[in-house]
Amino acid sequence: MAGGRRLAALQALAKQQKIPKDYAVPCKVVTDSAEELSLVENTIRQPMHPADQFEAFHRLVGTGLSVEDVAARFGITPLFVAQRLKLANVSPTLIQLYRDGGMRLEQLEALAITNDHEAQEQVWNAAHEWERTPSALRRALTQSTVDAQDKRVLFVGLDTYLQRGGGLERDLFDADHDGFLTGGCLLEILVTEKLQAEADKLKADGWSWVEINRTDDRWLANRTYRKLQPKSVPLSKELEDEDAQLRKELKALEAKDDTETSSQDEARIEEIDRRLAIIEASRYVYTAIQKSIFGVMLGITYNGQLAADYGLTKQGATKDSDEAGEGTPAEAVDSEKLSGSLQQGLTAQRTAAIRAELMARPDIALVAITQRLAGHFCYSSYQGVPTAVMISPVRFGLEADLPVTIGSKADEQLNAAAQAWAQRLPENIDQLWDWLMDQPQNVILDLLAFAVAQTINAVQLPHHKADEGHLGAANALSKALGLDMANWWTPTAENYFQRIKKDQILAAIKDASGQPLPDRMTALKKSDLAQEAETSVEGTRWLPPILRG
Repeated sequence: MAGGRRLAALQALAKQQKIPKDYAVPCKVVTDSAEELSLVENTIRQPMHPADQFEAFHRLVGTGLSVEDVAARFGITPLFVAQRLKLANVSPTLIQLYRDGGMRLEQLEALAITNDHEAQEQVWNAAHEWERTPSALRRALTQSTVDAQDKRVLFVGLDTYLQRGGGLERDLFDADHDGFLTGGCLLEILVTEKLQAEADKLKADGWSWVEINRTDDRWLANRTYRKLQPKSVPLSKELEDEDAQLRKELKALEAKDDTETSSQDEARIEEIDRRLAIIEASRYVYTAIQKSIFGVMLGITYNGQLAADYGLTKQGATKDSDEAGEGTPAEAVDSEKLSGSLQQGLTAQRTAAIRAELMARPDIALVAITQRLAGHFCYSSYQGVPTAVMISPVRFGLEADLPVTIGSKADEQLNAAAQAWAQRLPENIDQLWDWLMDQPQNVILDLLAFAVAQTINAVQLPHHKADEGHLGAANALSKALGLDMANWWTPTAENYFQRIKKDQILAAIKDASGQPLPDRMTALKKSDLAQEAETSVEGTRWLPPILRG
């Protein structure tokens, strides 16, 4: 029955003798849409319990209404209805637990990633209280699937996978996540096909051999080869003239005062820099003879890019000295390439954030320290084990070498934890063993997590490749922690946009907004554009590619 408060008001009026006790009150009996009317009252006027709401939505859709119909009737978005309907697929036992206050809505949303009630209940019941975070529950339920941010998916492309009939489970409660792939076998087929196609191109180009290395230790396998330096060749007359003309123009532009430099000048300077880099790269090529003798190793980087190491031969192999030599091939120009100092500073921020996250995850810290120590004592080539845990033990420095992290959110949290432990631990280190022996295991694990966090190194120095051993391990650690750098760092004009090229700023604004750029932005000077970018990305949780994933 609807109208309980109206009935109470009428009874109060009768008691005050303002209306007779037999006052005629119109009543309407509804049979076809009673539940819908109740839902309207409780959705629009007085919010009902979410469990009642999503169960009611489920029943309405069961009568034949579409998600869009339900959304339109109650003035809410179709996404909200779809999210509530997804929650209706959670085990009734767990929904009742949520009703009783034994579970938060965020935990219920995480469990809704699968429709398997048995799996939902098993994961919930098997997890300790501290393991029941939404990210931990979601991770436990998706172990047999592949994250859409997995490097293999990034390599072949999610659209390609879907076009080939691959299945996908989307998390309706995480708009920024593309979901989880259910067709692991299909994904492997696509990866193999694409790598083989690249290998076939290289063979057709004249390389003696092409090896595909899918292991995370590709860099270690690379050490068994000697790298060939590409041959230096003279530029053509046309390129020589173009190079000289561009350098002359660049010199004139850079000689202008800041007050004389226009936004068009800045754009032209960046355009000249890009073209000069391409011309410089063309000075180095592999000759047909080199290709006929040496080979290429292919792999996939942590962010899903094709990795190719050219001009390899086994250590100790003897070839014509004119064709052999140490060195690496010239690299193609990278439109997202950052300056060495900015790259180092951003990855220092990431290191601090990983440390702060790791302090709260003793389970992950235990895995990290075990991997490091087992690699040391259980393998003959332990120094080749990629790890981000710098255990000697040595505290990997950040503040002294990279003051950019001082005052950051992660730095403040790390300092607060250090002060808290300083107050808890005995003053004399000789008493530490006895103190630890008296502590419960959870305290020891918390201290372990804090200590391991101090050793983390995810800093990418200017000379480091993106797939450097410790960086790959840091990426795995970040994924295990569910690290989202948007929780720890925000790009501003000062800390990022003023330190990158103008075309990169424009690309960042477009990426963050998802909209075409207004014409006025391309006409702005770099300093004004940097401020515009700071305003444009505010609140969007946008991150530079180097800090994603």
